[in-house]
Amino acid sequence: MVDRSLKPILQKLLAFWLAFIALHFAYDFFPSPFLAVFSGTSEAVAQHIKMSYFAYTFVSLVEYLVRRVQPEQRLQFLDSRLLSVWIVCLATFLWYIVPAITGTGMPTTGLEVLYANVVFLLVGFGTLLIERDLSDVKLSKASRTAMIIFYILLGVILVISSFRVPWGGFWEM
Repeated sequence: MVDRSLKPILQKLLAFWLAFIALHFAYDFFPSPFLAVFSGTSEAVAQHIKMSYFAYTFVSLVEYLVRRVQPEQRLQFLDSRLLSVWIVCLATFLWYIVPAITGTGMPTTGLEVLYANVVFLLVGFGTLLIERDLSDVKLSKASRTAMIIFYILLGVILVISSFRVPWGGFWEM
């Protein structure tokens, strides 16, 4: 049975936000090839997507262990978290809504940081609401296999791009 209160959503949102912040700055303070796998190595969009990918994955793994998901619910848990990683990664682009409308960036660094955090929290909250509803859904074996393949390939692309930037402006800042 899925808890329909806001408490677990807000708890996971806070954990996701803190994990993202940790990954955002970890490489800056401790530059190493190991941290480059998970952390942002630049301010490029792809690096922010990578941080969202790993922060959401790590928090979901901790959630799985803390919640002690029952065996009969494990596949729904997996399905909803795989789909949610994709949603949160795609929704990272929503940061660009104001720059797309105004045609310019934020006027100050402080405003940009505030705006980025507000958008991040809204994206995380929306994703968690969707995840909660998806927790009742059990994908077919074929769909789950496709989601696992997509999840792995996205992770591979994001990690490779930290060490060898693919062609295209999406990857660089």
